[in-house]
Amino acid sequence: MQSEKDPNLKPDDEQYSFLRETIKTKTGSRVKTLRRILMACILGVVFGIFACLGFFALRPVFEEMFADDTNQRVTLAPEEEEVDDLEEPEEPMIEEDDEPEVEEEQDPIVVEVPTEVELTAERYAELLRSMYEIAQTANKSIVYIEGMGDQEHWVGDEASRAGRTTGLVIGDNGNEFLVLAYNVLAGDHQNFQITISDDAVFVGELRIQDQTRGLAVFAIPKAALSEENLEAIVVADLGNSSMVRQGDIVIAVGNILGHGDGVAYGILSSSQVSVTIPDSQFRILGTDISVSSGGTGFLFNARGQITGMIMPGPWQNNGSNTANALGISDIGPAIYMLVNDEALPFLGVQGVVVTEELAAVQEIPIGVYVSYVVVDSPAMAAGIQNGDVIIEIDGEEIETMQQFTRAILDGSLSDDINIVAARRGADGYVEMDFQVTLIDRR
Repeated sequence: MQSEKDPNLKPDDEQYSFLRETIKTKTGSRVKTLRRILMACILGVVFGIFACLGFFALRPVFEEMFADDTNQRVTLAPEEEEVDDLEEPEEPMIEEDDEPEVEEEQDPIVVEVPTEVELTAERYAELLRSMYEIAQTANKSIVYIEGMGDQEHWVGDEASRAGRTTGLVIGDNGNEFLVLAYNVLAGDHQNFQITISDDAVFVGELRIQDQTRGLAVFAIPKAALSEENLEAIVVADLGNSSMVRQGDIVIAVGNILGHGDGVAYGILSSSQVSVTIPDSQFRILGTDISVSSGGTGFLFNARGQITGMIMPGPWQNNGSNTANALGISDIGPAIYMLVNDEALPFLGVQGVVVTEELAAVQEIPIGVYVSYVVVDSPAMAAGIQNGDVIIEIDGEEIETMQQFTRAILDGSLSDDINIVAARRGADGYVEMDFQVTLIDRR
C-alpha cells in the first residue's frame, strides 16, 4: 500500500534551509599573516643583536670567573737529524742483463780553484760580530736565578750575583714559563728571584727537582709579565748533542765565570767521553772555553740551538779551567718528565754496558754490568749486587745504557717492576728475578 505524503511537509531543500551557512573568506587574512611573520623576524633580529652585544660585554667577566687554570702539557721540540755532508751517494745497481750506456766523449771541464781568503782583522771582527748576534738571540732563553734572603734587601743586591745559577727557558705550559737549572739553590732557599734578559726581576717558584742528576725546574708566572717582558723571553730550541763533531763552534752563555752573566766563544774539543751516574750515562762535550769553579751555563751551536748544559759535577776535570757540558740529548728524557711535573723513578744502580765483543771475550751476558749499588736504594733492598748483569726490565731486553735509563724512567712508582739479572755462580751465570719498588728521589 502506498503511503500517503503529509501535505504539510515541505520539500527537503526548504525544510533544512535554516541549517545552511555561507562561508565568506576574510579579506586581508594573508596580509595579516605575512605582517606577523615579518614582525617576528624583525624582533628575532633585534633580540639577536642585543644578545650578541650582551655576550661581548660580559665575556671578560665570564672568562675571569670560569678561567681554566690547568697547565698545558709541555712538549719539547724534536731533535733534528743532521745529514752527513761527507756521505757519498750510493752507486746505482746494474742488472746483469742491462748493458751500460756508452757515454759520449765530452770536453774536459776546467774548474777554477778559489784563491785562499786572507784572514784580516776586519774579517775576524765580522766573524765575532756574527757570533755575538747568535749569542744575543740565545740570551733571550737564558735567565738567572738567585735565592731570596731578607725581603727588604734582595732586590739590587750585587753581592748575590756571584751566587747566581743559570737557567734555561725550556717550556711554556700556557700559564707559566718553565726554567731548567742546576739545583744548587734548592736545598738552601724557599724563595727565589729570576732575572730575564731585559733585566726585569720576578719572583719564581721551585716546581720540582731531581737530586740524582742535579736538575731543578723553576716557574715564572706569565700573569706577572708585561708585553715587553714577554717579548724578552724565548723558549729554547733544543739541538741534537749526539750529532756534534770535534771542532764545531760553540757559544757558552751564562754565569760561567762566577760574576754574573757572561758570553764566551770556542770550539768543541771532544765528544767521545761519557760519565756514568746512578741510573744514567751522559756524553761529555769538552770545550776550550774557560769556566770558574761552580760556573753554570749552556752551550749553543752555530745555529743557536742548545747542545749542552754546564754545571758542577764529576764530569768537570779537577785542575782544569775549561768547561765540560752534559749532552742535552742524554738528559732530554729526564727534562721532559720534570717540565711536566713528573717525578723521576730511582733504582740506584751504576753500571757499564756489556757489548757483544766484551761478552764474547769475558763470557759475560749482554746487558748492564752492575759496578755499584747505592746504599739504601731500591736496588739494594731488592737484593741486586755488584757484579750482577741486568738483562731485562719488565720484559724489555737491555742492551744499551739508553734502554736501561728509559726503562727506569718508564717504571711505575706505585707498582713493582720485574728485573731479570744474571749472577755468576759455580757453574756460570744464572738468571735471577727481582721485584723492585722504585722511589721518588726529588
